Amino acid sequence: MAFTLDREDLVQRLIEAKGRGCEVVVVADRNFTLSGKTRDQLQRLQQLESNGARVRLASGHSCRDEYTAVGRKYSGKGIVHGKVVHTEQESIIGSCNWTTSSRSNVELGLHVVLSKVEATKVSTMIRQACDGGQPVGEAAVPVRRQVLPAGEHERG
Repeated sequence: MAFTLDREDLVQRLIEAKGRGCEVVVVADRNFTLSGKTRDQLQRLQQLESNGARVRLASGHSCRDEYTAVGRKYSGKGIVHGKVVHTEQESIIGSCNWTTSSRSNVELGLHVVLSKVEATKVSTMIRQACDGGQPVGEAAVPVRRQVLPAGEHERG
């Protein structure tokens, strides 16, 4: 799971793992991916998907109830903010986004060896997030309108 991901080296390792027969599932935040704020994120996710990884863009749940509970109004959705690499019985869980800039951050990660029961629970949580997402190849990228100086018109 990733909020952001643009590191080519990580994408290549995931593609290699897929080539060795590993199941590769990536769930990333839909809005952040499509906004282009992490420059190469959409491209990297498309690269993973074209190499057989199951890549899904997902959103968090409605924020309305949480904001209403504290007397505020907001109708947006939460985000996919998990940062997890999970294998059959191990997980790396932490604060690190999988981005070039994250290599300069102070991050915290934890490598956990799980029992089979715990590993199944983590796998189920990731699959549920994946099942609720949309394939990256089907996601509509928002059209950005160019703001022109006053007096100029878009040429078409």
